[in-house]
Amino acid sequence: MLLVLGAAGPGRGGAEPREAADRQTLLRLIVEIVQELRKYHSGESKRLQLSGRQDYTLDRREVADYAYPEEQRVEIVPRDLRMKDKFLKHLTGPLYFSPKCSKHFHRLYHNTRDCTIPAYYKRCARLLTRLAVSPMCMEG
Repeated sequence: MLLVLGAAGPGRGGAEPREAADRQTLLRLIVEIVQELRKYHSGESKRLQLSGRQDYTLDRREVADYAYPEEQRVEIVPRDLRMKDKFLKHLTGPLYFSPKCSKHFHRLYHNTRDCTIPAYYKRCARLLTRLAVSPMCMEG
């Protein structure tokens, strides 16, 4: 965990302000996920000890938001696309696609659910690495 926090911490002098902000956003997201996991695991152990008691409180994501649908729209900003690229490069490492495979890469990267929805980026990384080492892409 310290490695993750160290990697997402402040830059090494030459970082641009945007990259520092992206790192801070990523750091906040990671810390929030770790805290939710701790709460979940501590709640699970309490449920095992107190089998008769159940916790019916809703997580903040589970609470229904009864606002107008116009206010619930999600805007995709270019920063999200940069984060997608950085995240996938972090998971896959440097990948090379031959000119024969560039069409398949672009179809996979831009048009599949796995590569457009952040929850499925790990699947996307696996698909991209499998495409890069496929016999069709290794020839060129």
